[in-house]
Amino acid sequence: MVGLNSLVITAEGVLGYFLFKSLGSIFKRLFWAGFFSTFLALFLSTLLALGIVALGTTDLSSAFGLGYKHPSKADKSLLKFESTEIEKHIEEPLPEFDFRKFLFLVLGFGFIGWTLEGLISGWILGYLHKVRPKIFEG
Repeated sequence: MVGLNSLVITAEGVLGYFLFKSLGSIFKRLFWAGFFSTFLALFLSTLLALGIVALGTTDLSSAFGLGYKHPSKADKSLLKFESTEIEKHIEEPLPEFDFRKFLFLVLGFGFIGWTLEGLISGWILGYLHKVRPKIFEG
């Protein structure tokens, strides 16, 4: 998980940087360049994360001939832990993961978050440009 999180966060940072550089020349106000670069970087990194989740919920074991074989009760093991009581296990199926519902929720709430973060980034960039304009030179 650390590697995948690092991949998504790095992609977000790199996309934000290049989007800000390219949108800075398009927009006259720094606020809009900051807003749209933040919004688009967050949107694209969310799509990357959703792609990772989609791959994680896909059963690829049959495609590559891989899979986990459950050991049978007749398997010999070095240590045996048995009880004299008979345990009854009821195997309940796990609820199925609804990727469409997950996608709808992530994109819906994400849109609100991306907009708020874009506004805050735009305001901060505008303020920094007003207070210290030399930061953005170069």
